[in-house]
Amino acid sequence: MANDLLNVKVMGEVIGASLPAKLKFAPLAKVDNTLTKVAGDTIVVGKYGYIGEAVNVKPGEQIPISDLSMTSQEVTVSKAGKGIKMLDEDVVVRGEEVVTEGKAQLEKSILDKVDSDCLTALQTTKVSVDKSDALINYYSIVDGKGAFNDEEEELALLFISPKQKTTILKDPDFIKPTEMGEKRMISGVIGEWGGCQVAVSKKIKVKNGKYENIIVKTGALGIKLAKVTKIEEDRIAGKATSEYYATEHYVAYLRDESKCVKLITAEKIKEVEPQTQPQA
Repeated sequence: MANDLLNVKVMGEVIGASLPAKLKFAPLAKVDNTLTKVAGDTIVVGKYGYIGEAVNVKPGEQIPISDLSMTSQEVTVSKAGKGIKMLDEDVVVRGEEVVTEGKAQLEKSILDKVDSDCLTALQTTKVSVDKSDALINYYSIVDGKGAFNDEEEELALLFISPKQKTTILKDPDFIKPTEMGEKRMISGVIGEWGGCQVAVSKKIKVKNGKYENIIVKTGALGIKLAKVTKIEEDRIAGKATSEYYATEHYVAYLRDESKCVKLITAEKIKEVEPQTQPQA
């Protein structure tokens, strides 16, 4: 029954065509959907290095210059996979609706996995600003964004942990979504703070009592996807059931390290124990 409504070849082409635009991190990335390698293969991609922090210069002195270098890096192709099951009775009762929902669920599952790996790739940056002596605050964000050494003000996106959200929302300098302009770097932006749009991610975790927040600009990521999402059907006639399995080959990597900063902040402030007065 499900076979009559669901063309696995067409579904694979449809999902493959829609993935690049629907990826949450696509606005931050250079996206290429011509990947022809399979899981476990290693490919070589380019990576821009960071020119380093600016220095103080006295009047009349030469401003130091650095080469804008691009090196190659090897990345391994991954395969994301997910399956769904459809009973013939589901198709009889709900018809095209169940097929449409199945496609949407498979697509979302693949998208979530690729997006998750995109943030993991950003966390590999070696450019960091250590403000771990205090909780995340307006000034630490300004310092973190300052590591980009922008000549012109550019949009940047700050990723915070859900546990840091309350601290930010209570800050009087936090700009609510209704007070922002219309432009959002990615979906899910909750506001603006310290010159950065803010998004919440559960992947921002505590390590040794410190958060490793990420500040990122457009162009930091590279994403390579297969042109077609592979959909395969497994018909179980004895149970009047059809199972559909979706797989997507992809690579998510840090393309430009100069556009990604790791901001290290404290999980909590250490309480200072009161000093006891010496006895007379």
